[in-house]
Amino acid sequence: MKTNLFLKGIFALFIFSFLSSQAQISITLDDIEYEEGGQYKMYSRDGSLWIVSQHTGKIGGPFTWDFSTGPTDSDYTFDYVLPSTTPCDSDFPLAAITEKKTGGGDPAYMFLDFQAGTGRMNYGVCQPPTISPSWVFDPPMIDFPSTIGFMDNWTGNTTFPAQMSGFDIDVHYDYTAFCNGYGNLILPDGLGSFPCLQVSYLEHYEFFWMGTPIQNSYVQTFYWIVPNIGIAVIISSQEGTVPPGEDFAYSNIYSRMYESSKLNNEFTLNLTAFLEGAYDTNSGTMNTSLNPDNIPTSQPFNAPPWDYYGIEMADPIPSADIVDWVLVELRDTTLASLADSNTIVAQQAAFILNDGSIVGMDGASPLLFDFPIGNNLFVVVWHRNHLGVISAAPLTGLGGNYAYNFSNGEGKALGGPDGHKPINPNVWGMMAGDANANGEITGDDLLLWGNEAGQSDYKSCDFDMDNEVNNPDKNGFWLINSGSECQVPE
Repeated sequence: MKTNLFLKGIFALFIFSFLSSQAQISITLDDIEYEEGGQYKMYSRDGSLWIVSQHTGKIGGPFTWDFSTGPTDSDYTFDYVLPSTTPCDSDFPLAAITEKKTGGGDPAYMFLDFQAGTGRMNYGVCQPPTISPSWVFDPPMIDFPSTIGFMDNWTGNTTFPAQMSGFDIDVHYDYTAFCNGYGNLILPDGLGSFPCLQVSYLEHYEFFWMGTPIQNSYVQTFYWIVPNIGIAVIISSQEGTVPPGEDFAYSNIYSRMYESSKLNNEFTLNLTAFLEGAYDTNSGTMNTSLNPDNIPTSQPFNAPPWDYYGIEMADPIPSADIVDWVLVELRDTTLASLADSNTIVAQQAAFILNDGSIVGMDGASPLLFDFPIGNNLFVVVWHRNHLGVISAAPLTGLGGNYAYNFSNGEGKALGGPDGHKPINPNVWGMMAGDANANGEITGDDLLLWGNEAGQSDYKSCDFDMDNEVNNPDKNGFWLINSGSECQVPE
């Protein structure tokens, strides 16, 4: 019996005491829920093997899963419709919404209800005449809870009638789920890079004919779930009589999202900030001494503590006005004080120009994002040796154009005078001196300065970014800012 793509399997449960305790994003019901009229599309390969060993078996994180390339044998569309518009709604009277899958054979339908505080209730599947009778789950099961965080686990079980080789059988189904990975994924067709959680499902099917068990089947499935757009990638193993393990090399199902109605929410962000170390009080601009020879052509945040694995790069450096790289982060919540790392919805590496503008890879354009906003957006700017800042107020804008300027008011950064500092009359900037980028300017940063003193090029202790690590870096920035701490919520 081939496992249907709709039967979202569940995770192998292990205890990994060695895994990082670093706070990660969390997934909520709003992230996976699609309302009537919603739609997403996936490339898929079903029933034929595909090598997936580069994606499976990754435990912990952060990892980058590159799904930009892969099989395109099938092209499925998933539309969210009312149950009353389907041919088998009478079998599922409690369902509130139906996911209709088209693109390969007869349409298939999965009957759902997104229940606040509970999760996604799954009532079953029908695909007449391919699946007859309907697979009516008894009892209905929660396949994804209302919130999912790294290291969360859950289980479920149900039974449903089916047919095998023309015989009526009963299927006993159970799963074990474990959210055991995190990081970023890259989706196809230029959809972009997104933070994600990896969920591992170990599915178990037991088939009965006239009350007698006749077959056991196990399937290992991975789901990669992204804030705002939900399940973005599904990879399932071949079926077997024993659990396949999480490091299986070949998939039986491999599906990748390439379009979503939730992503038709494009907006631009005009962002301004100053780096204290590079700022010239006479000109009111920042120096560009690192440009072009000592600015890396690929984003430099693919290591702790940022652990951002986006693919931004520019070779050659596109503008003489570029000062350095920064990492821009958007967090979606109600208040800046609540905008911890669990609320991250987007990240993007960018260039900061000498006038404080933060721009994209062409060296001129404002940053472009594409996702729905649930509450309020707060923006974070990270730099490799300055304390990060987060906006004290939510972003505002009109017509899909948002703007925020950290530099024109003490209260523009959360924490006020603790969050950033005056660097010229009526100008505020990010504090220099955090050589190890741990959010604190301490003696540890001074030790790093001692190790790098006298060196040149792209060094973490070159706080004034003039290509040299020397006494002005220590005395002009570390000494003055020692004891300061980043005010961005963790």
